[in-house]
Amino acid sequence: MNKKTKIVLDSDVLIHFSKANCLSVLPKIFPEFEYIILDIVYNEIKTLQDEIDKHIHHFNSFTFIEFNPQGDMFKEYAQLIKSFGRGESACMSYCKYNNDIIGSSNIKDIKDYCKKEKIVYLTTLDFYIMPMRRNF
Repeated sequence: MNKKTKIVLDSDVLIHFSKANCLSVLPKIFPEFEYIILDIVYNEIKTLQDEIDKHIHHFNSFTFIEFNPQGDMFKEYAQLIKSFGRGESACMSYCKYNNDIIGSSNIKDIKDYCKKEKIVYLTTLDFYIMPMRRNF
């Protein structure tokens, strides 16, 4: 069975789409992927939790995952939080060990790491541009 690739969202992308009143549009942009929100990211954006809960429980737009790293992923996360935020660190270490995609706009923070670890990342701008390219 093939594992479906996931887009693991960092808080900045969720905040941008929420402020634009377009959080419901986000998972429709790349429908071929599953959209993930890690609990660490969820806990960073307390003001959006009710809105995100609605999308998780009523619309099944996002999947909530408890980030509980073990072994090498735990070591990677522990190393990353020395230089980056907890949410970014969780997303990067999760994606490294699961071969998934990061949705983040903190390019100055994640770009070099993602390049080194061969992790694909999408920015808020990528999410905004894709609907035009797909005639959404």
